[in-house]
Amino acid sequence: MDELISRLREKEEITVLFLCSGNIVRSPMAEMLLELELSKRYKKTRIKSISGATTYFNDRIMEFTKDLLMKEGVSSDRIYKFRPRNVKQHPKLLDADLIIGMEPTHIRLIPKEYRSKAFILSELAIGERRDIPDPWGDAIGAYIEVFEVIKELIKELINRFEEWGLVP
Repeated sequence: MDELISRLREKEEITVLFLCSGNIVRSPMAEMLLELELSKRYKKTRIKSISGATTYFNDRIMEFTKDLLMKEGVSSDRIYKFRPRNVKQHPKLLDADLIIGMEPTHIRLIPKEYRSKAFILSELAIGERRDIPDPWGDAIGAYIEVFEVIKELIKELINRFEEWGLVP
């Protein structure tokens, strides 16, 4: 981990890739919440946030995801420009500097050569493994719960980035 952090400190731009199964709920939430929280704290940073799917191929983000992100303050333009992508169709996504999955399955499904820079969100953010369940197909309450968990973990992740000297 120390070697990875050292390499990240030297980069002009750091790309963070969030992964989930379908890239329509959890990973877009993490992607856009990281952007939003970084802009609130610092206006501009060298961290670029992207997301992708490991399993399913989808063509649009979930409506619940859109609604929750808009209520949080993500612009509708940003949300409507988003297009789900699967790493199998878009393998260049895996060239990101840091890969963050919502659960261990997301890490196991990427090629082995990328796993040294891949972590579970909760482990990276708070040092404790807490899988973030996929609320797909559940009632709105499940989406809200997942959204709140991701939002808190993103805030903690940014705190880690501060400790590691990756953001001002």
